[in-house]
Amino acid sequence: MAIASSMSGIAIQRTTAYIGELGLSGEVRPVRFIERRIKEMKKFSLKEVYISKRALKEIQNSKTIEGIKVIGIEHISEAVKRLGIT
Repeated sequence: MAIASSMSGIAIQRTTAYIGELGLSGEVRPVRFIERRIKEMKKFSLKEVYISKRALKEIQNSKTIEGIKVIGIEHISEAVKRLGIT
């Protein structure tokens, strides 16, 4: 995302984070300890986080994600489009 932001000149909001493993074909894979990572992000006033859809299914009923917008994506292109880069 940093590269896409830099090349397009469109800034990523400081309150947004991206958590996941990126595959060679652009798929976003879940990472371990996602709830713990999101909990830590809240300490830094982050408001929005992009994670893999598989990870979102695992934590969607968790109290950890209350107060933060969690967006599940399957491919990096989804995050790029939401940033406004085509």
